[in-house]
Amino acid sequence: MRKFLCFLLGFFCLAATSWAQKTVTGRVTDENGKGIEGASIKVKGSQLGTVSKFDGSFSLAVPAT
Repeated sequence: MRKFLCFLLGFFCLAATSWAQKTVTGRVTDENGKGIEGASIKVKGSQLGTVSKFDGSFSLAVPAT
């Protein structure tokens, strides 16, 4: 029983941290609307960031705050 309760506690802790995140998606384009490959996207004031794909699209998991 004790192992089961520890498992549940761990599961809920992990679930809570995943709910506290938000995914931001978008596309980086030039003035003609073409996607820019390899553009850097960074959350201002943090170390979180990513690079755009070949078509300019990106996806970044950020804290809900």
